[in-house]
Amino acid sequence: MSTSVPSGRPPGRLSLDSLGTDLRPILLAMAGGAVLLVVIVLLAIPDTGDGVGVAIVLAIGLALAVAAWWMPGARLTPLDPTQRADPAAAAQLLRGTGFLAMALAETPVLVGVVVSFVTGGWLPALAGGVIGTAALLSLGPTRPRLELWKERLEVRGARTGL
Repeated sequence: MSTSVPSGRPPGRLSLDSLGTDLRPILLAMAGGAVLLVVIVLLAIPDTGDGVGVAIVLAIGLALAVAAWWMPGARLTPLDPTQRADPAAAAQLLRGTGFLAMALAETPVLVGVVVSFVTGGWLPALAGGVIGTAALLSLGPTRPRLELWKERLEVRGARTGL
């Protein structure tokens, strides 16, 4: 009788891969939800609307996308190299940063939907949907992005344990 030894990290151990695996379905659900919101507005409102609503959504949406890009850099300050590595605390910080980045990135969709119903045209929702979905998929917590965030925490020589 032979037994097999599982490869890789133990199941309870935190890593960037496990963190990314936890966040990926949320990212995809938020991106899918953004698309569905735009489709609902397209079906509910027959008029395209005016350029004022689109301009408002573009201004607010781009500002929120920039905030989603900038926020992790402001939130993730380098760790103290004299402190012991704490993978649970680092994972919690990276997870929270990922959620905040996703929330900021999806907000243009919500702004577009609201402006569409206020102005009576679907074009603002479409503009917000394009900005929000693009921001979610490009700024969300993917493996390379999590690696960059981890490196930011470890820039002074500290170790996160992830």
